[in-house]
Amino acid sequence: MGQADQKIIKGRYQVVPRTLCFITHGDDVLLLRGAPDKRIWPDKYNGVGGHVEPGEDVRSAALREIREETGLEVRDLRLRGVINVPVDAETNTGILVFIFTAAAEARDVRPSEEGTLEWVPRGRLLELDLV
Repeated sequence: MGQADQKIIKGRYQVVPRTLCFITHGDDVLLLRGAPDKRIWPDKYNGVGGHVEPGEDVRSAALREIREETGLEVRDLRLRGVINVPVDAETNTGILVFIFTAAAEARDVRPSEEGTLEWVPRGRLLELDLV
């Protein structure tokens, strides 16, 4: 179904789709500590993820972002929730975040320009400065 069939109206509230994934290996969770010079959430911990590209479904986007940001291959990728981030009044645009979990086959990650990747024991998660 094309845009014309969906009655998309300019100026109506729209969202930008993004993915966020929390990857586990045993009892540890892989988190990305944002680089200190990042525009949003510098030095804060979060999962890995990013934008959904045009024509890409959210599952494929999550897998692509995981590979790009970590170099990991994962299994058992599951959609766990969707968050609608409030609208920006100037642009009338919000962000729709698709939250996934996955299990990593290995622990070796490659460096990321987004920040520092760290395996964190689940019991320590609430000690961190999380997004």
